[in-house]
Amino acid sequence: MKSILFFIPVFLIYLSARSQSGGQVYSTSPGTEDVVLDTFTGPARLIVSCAARRKSEPYSSDFWAIHPETGIAERIPRSGEPEGWKPHFHGIELVKGMDGKIRLYAIAHGVSETDSRNRILIYELSKTAATLIDSILNPQIVKSPNDVCALADGTIFWTNDYGTGLGMAWRFIFRCKTSTIGKYESGEFSIVAKRLQYANGILPKENKLYVSTTRGNKLYQYEINSDKTLSDRKVLATHLKGLDNISFSGENLIVTGHPKFGKFIKNMKDAAEYSPSKVYSFSLTSGEIKTIFEDDGSRISACSVAQVWDGKLWMGQVFNGWVYAFKLSK
Repeated sequence: MKSILFFIPVFLIYLSARSQSGGQVYSTSPGTEDVVLDTFTGPARLIVSCAARRKSEPYSSDFWAIHPETGIAERIPRSGEPEGWKPHFHGIELVKGMDGKIRLYAIAHGVSETDSRNRILIYELSKTAATLIDSILNPQIVKSPNDVCALADGTIFWTNDYGTGLGMAWRFIFRCKTSTIGKYESGEFSIVAKRLQYANGILPKENKLYVSTTRGNKLYQYEINSDKTLSDRKVLATHLKGLDNISFSGENLIVTGHPKFGKFIKNMKDAAEYSPSKVYSFSLTSGEIKTIFEDDGSRISACSVAQVWDGKLWMGQVFNGWVYAFKLSK
């Protein structure tokens, strides 16, 4: 009887979502920092990058799959990692390569207690598993990665933010322009953009690259040249405080924001301290900016990513362990 009772809570977590304040909550492990839409491997589902970030929480870091049609949320089994690896996932991106393979790119802050070097890990994603196929390591260039994106030909771009510790705090307070964009192509590393104030979200569309800055409060557009360098930096929007991850919805950029940094820090320490969230829509055709979701943190705190799909806004968060789906008004 004890073994049966032990499995009941786990079964319920995997079985279905629950309703909450006008939306649905899909329970996962802590820290649903990034969410991408998978339409490649079968019926549409959401892939979630999770990692425990509060010091009070034990280690956990996983990929999860949310199946909207059934309400099921489940861990994705991983294989191919060296024995003893414990990667700490951050930003992710899903790309179908020119060879037809579905690759899940993931920022990893360290892979074990003795190896804290940052990496970009590449997994081949199927309906049932994620298999590690490459590990990109260069401590001088993959310095403090936050978010990652890739092109179909395998070129990888990522943002280097302010790092960690006292140096990060100092750079954040004084709005230093020390953040960069890195590139990896055919075995070669380079820095392709500099002088950003805490670069965060990054995403390509055709021959353009879009980047958000958390401390700069700006949304940028770069031209991706034929040699994969960047040029023609353009400011698309300003005064959008605390920007985080970017996604696309048609011709609109969807970007999240943290409007209250003080409350964000409190939420980092204590889940009971709410951190307000905003989600913006920026039109690439008209330049119009709309706030499409706003919350005091009671439904979702420190919202870090939002995906528009099937008439809903699917949102992840930096610290807590659920994805929140909110029905958008028409």
